[in-house]
Amino acid sequence: MTFARPGSALPEQAAPESAQTPGEAPQVHREALDRAMRMLALREHSASELLRKLATKGVAADLAAQVVSELREQNLQSDERFAEAFVRSGVGRGYGPIWIRQSLRQRGIGDDLAEIFLTEPGAYWTAQALRARNKRFGEAPPANRAEWGRQARFLAQRGFPADLIYRALGRHD
Repeated sequence: MTFARPGSALPEQAAPESAQTPGEAPQVHREALDRAMRMLALREHSASELLRKLATKGVAADLAAQVVSELREQNLQSDERFAEAFVRSGVGRGYGPIWIRQSLRQRGIGDDLAEIFLTEPGAYWTAQALRARNKRFGEAPPANRAEWGRQARFLAQRGFPADLIYRALGRHD
């Protein structure tokens, strides 16, 4: 083991990660591309998610951006497909439009794209709120004001706006 005095350089310093031999660059690119494709094989990912996940795996930001760009060009990654699948999944799990829109934002999907897949008539979202409520509380309507409030809070936490909650639960006077 070689020790260096403070201020002196070690005789054999490791090359920085960015300094690669000519044969290493294509290999690193291929590994990053393979890693991204494995992620996409499991489920759709937004471009933002892929960039973040590749960065956590140690892929340089510029290489990750290049890989994601290549995958987009080959139509292997699509924010539109991701948003559509995410909305479908969220609705199936009983979440409302507010929760789904916010979750898409966190995954790098803009409101314009989210709105394309969230645009449904009020009756659709009311039916989804009722389905979520019935799954949790059964089909009997709230028996009293306290129960109505509990169910309304549940639906609000699931991302349903107040007007849909009133339509789904009715008014409890």
